[in-house]
Amino acid sequence: MNNKLLLFLFLLLVANHLNATAHKFLIVEKDLLQVKKIVKRYLLTNGYKIKESDDKILEIYFDTPELLYLKQNGSIRFKALEYLTKKKKRVKYHKTVEYSYDNNASFVYPVKHYNSVKSFEEKHQLLSLVKRKEREGFLNKLKSDGLKYPMRLKEIVRISKIKHSFEHNITNTNTGRIAINQMRVSALESEIEFIMLEIITKNRAIVDDLKEIVGTKDANIKDTEYALVFEQMKKNVDLFYWILRYPYLVNLLYALGFGALGLLIIFALFSSFFRNTNHMKRD
Repeated sequence: MNNKLLLFLFLLLVANHLNATAHKFLIVEKDLLQVKKIVKRYLLTNGYKIKESDDKILEIYFDTPELLYLKQNGSIRFKALEYLTKKKKRVKYHKTVEYSYDNNASFVYPVKHYNSVKSFEEKHQLLSLVKRKEREGFLNKLKSDGLKYPMRLKEIVRISKIKHSFEHNITNTNTGRIAINQMRVSALESEIEFIMLEIITKNRAIVDDLKEIVGTKDANIKDTEYALVFEQMKKNVDLFYWILRYPYLVNLLYALGFGALGLLIIFALFSSFFRNTNHMKRD
């Protein structure tokens, strides 16, 4: 391989990197209105045309007991996007199952609810939601990516969020989207709330600029929403990781702990009883 070819391949790699779309998720320690003002001022000051929109979304993330998709920078989620019908203005939901693995492209599968159960998979909380015509392809995709037993998938976290988005462009060329999300995350009977900034852009300088402006540390920046949400739950909910990863062991330790506490109480009661009995005999 000659030097010219090597140089060409290097320049091609650099060009692909520069043209690639950055997709980052950031934790923001500021209030919602303040973040909206910061983002809007930044985009307008830098010459972007913006279009704002609001959405209400429900998401449920699933993973294996070993947290396969968390480790592989992927995710499987059920998503319900709220919308109003045009004529009667009724609230309805656009529902999908979305899957990505190793930070690659996402696959979207339609959802349909059925009144009867016709297969083993239809007893599963997630697999039953995928439209029957699409389900075999969905299962084959999961298995080809290393998930041998899809029935082992379980719910990890449930998210209710309000998303305020800024579509931004220059000279009518779409550059990307910045979304400010009010997050309410629940799992294991615990609930936390926080503000998350989602940035999708071909201009990587936007990520660096906003990270500095809103004061987000590198540790609070993730490549997937699932990874960021999981990390927040891990920080704020005691034993969150261990209960998800080893539920039976944690339950056993709790049982042993309560058992030991019960024995101590019984021992204390009997000790007190015998002391009182001996004292009465002396009298």
